Amino acid sequence: MTPNQIRNLQRQLNCMGYGPLDVDGRYGPLTRAAHTAAAEDKDGSDTPYKRPRTHVIQATDWPVNSEQDIGAFYGPAGGPDSTAGKVILPIPFVIAWNTEQTVSRFSCHIKVQAPMTGIFNDAIQHYGEAEFRRLRLHYFGGCFNNRAIRGGTRKSTHARGIAVDLDPANNRLRWGRDRATFARPEYVPFWNIVEKYGATSLGRAANFDWMHFQFADQT
Repeated sequence: MTPNQIRNLQRQLNCMGYGPLDVDGRYGPLTRAAHTAAAEDKDGSDTPYKRPRTHVIQATDWPVNSEQDIGAFYGPAGGPDSTAGKVILPIPFVIAWNTEQTVSRFSCHIKVQAPMTGIFNDAIQHYGEAEFRRLRLHYFGGCFNNRAIRGGTRKSTHARGIAVDLDPANNRLRWGRDRATFARPEYVPFWNIVEKYGATSLGRAANFDWMHFQFADQT
């Protein structure tokens, strides 16, 4: 297999729940073991490989954005499940607050690991790496952060690792469609992918905080 074919295989294995694997184009021991597990698991058996069963949860499965509903579904803010999921990124992402550094993975809530991974893999496949970078969709503004919402006391969805911010410099909290770059037509396919996996864009839902999408319905 070519490096590109191996990277595509690694992305597919991650989405299927046989990861997490680095999408590096190398058919190393971890990739080989995951590939073998997938080939031998045709009957749905977990023997001899133990792995979590993952699937894309539909939008109707996510709670309403209230502390009570989110707590019942995801557990306590800052709890162990909030960082138990690991999203392996298809390309290195730039850290938005320190653009000289990149990240190849990040932690999220275990319940959103599969759809979160699927969003970025599908977006890269749709746009291609060069266009994805040109659109600054790889500027990572953070996922887990055990804090309250800005200007309030209720916990942010970031406190449970179920939200992601992208390119905050060009999509600030109070900016609407007239200023936020993510409101432009070229980003519509990305938001369609986000919504396909059941997440909510606050920009599309409420015309503010266009940097942010979350796995909870906006009230």
